[in-house]
Amino acid sequence: GLTAKDIIPPTIAVKNNYKLDLGGRVLILKAHPTAHTDNDLSVFDKKTNTMWLSDLLFIGHLPVLDGSLQGWLQEIRKLEKR
Repeated sequence: GLTAKDIIPPTIAVKNNYKLDLGGRVLILKAHPTAHTDNDLSVFDKKTNTMWLSDLLFIGHLPVLDGSLQGWLQEIRKLEKR
C-alpha cells in the first residue's frame, strides 16, 4: 500500500505561469484566478498544442463550483480566445 514515504511533496508553487522543460517537451503551467476552485491549474503542451483544463471545462452540464461563478465564466471566456 501507499505510505507516507511514497508521497513526494511539491517543491514549486505556480503563482501565474511556469515553464516546465522536460527535455524536448515544454509544458506551460498556468495558475488561474478563482474560478471552479481557488486553485485551478491548466497545462499547455507546446509540442502537441494540447491544453489540459482539468476541472475548468465542463461539457453538457454546469459545474459545481467551490470558487466563483463569475470568475469561472471570465476564465472560460479567456480560454476560448486562446
